[in-house]
Amino acid sequence: MDNVIYSYTRQNAIEDGIFVDVTATAHESKLAFPVVIVTTNLFHTHIKPSDEMEDEEVNIRLAKLINTVRGAVEKTLQEDPNEGMITLEHTFDKEAIKVWAFIEDNGLNIILPEDY
Repeated sequence: MDNVIYSYTRQNAIEDGIFVDVTATAHESKLAFPVVIVTTNLFHTHIKPSDEMEDEEVNIRLAKLINTVRGAVEKTLQEDPNEGMITLEHTFDKEAIKVWAFIEDNGLNIILPEDY
């Protein structure tokens, strides 16, 4: 019998503003995970760095990131189906950044290394 004293779920982190749920865009980009989230820091620093940015541009930037992640995830899982953490680079506005993708509980968390 497991005696769970405390549990903090992915949904709790979304509700607390730590993560942004980007599952809908991920599914449109054919990324096959039930839930896909990015850290709020990644979202506001690179995906939507300005409140004035149009939703269409935000969606394009997010879709490009997700496509980069999808390619890295597919390649990594072909090489090692048990790998849970993937390191990759993605370019936003001519700046290459390092991104980590964690596969956990059939979900994918995309974060900046400093968000860990």
